[in-house]
Amino acid sequence: MSNPEYELIINNDSQTDGYAMIFCEQPDSGGLKLRTYAWQTKFLYSGVQALFKWQIQWGFMWRQTDAAIASQQVVPADPESTNQIELQYDSEHQAFRFSELSQGNERGCISIIADSSVPLNTVEVGLALAGNPTCMTVALPNTVNIFKPRPCYWLVFSETNETGPVDIASLTNAVAINFQANIYSLTATIQKDGTITVENTPLALEEQVE
Repeated sequence: MSNPEYELIINNDSQTDGYAMIFCEQPDSGGLKLRTYAWQTKFLYSGVQALFKWQIQWGFMWRQTDAAIASQQVVPADPESTNQIELQYDSEHQAFRFSELSQGNERGCISIIADSSVPLNTVEVGLALAGNPTCMTVALPNTVNIFKPRPCYWLVFSETNETGPVDIASLTNAVAINFQANIYSLTATIQKDGTITVENTPLALEEQVE
């Protein structure tokens, strides 16, 4: 199975309504100042179950941060082959774009080159997973931003929805969601006291008898 599908089942067995939020583990980045974003979010009433499914498909991403009408772009990336891209700014049309997709020297990493046209404090670059942003850093002109992705996750249950950058360390109820080798489905249960337990998803009857 070259690119398996992962799933996370979340059961809200607490007596609280709130948001189940999945965050991705920050990549190794050589000291870049990274900002983590909620990768997947779903509001769950008490007693409700949600199912998240995805495949590991990394992407290059930029997000404009200084405009009333923000824009962004995601381009698929492969850490082992097409793992380098260039960010450019078109001053005539006041628009960013990715170009020059190629294989870089840092195998296993994803590199985003911000060229000399990129203005200061206007755009973030970073990693997307399955089309959604995971972490970003402010792009500076004439810089190479290198990320070594790690497919590990954190789950948080909160009464408020986090839409901007979040300090994972400050979320005291965050629990790690780590898929072990050959395990593709996990079940997380929000208990009555608000704690979260994680276990392998039980096999369906037809899977058990195969």
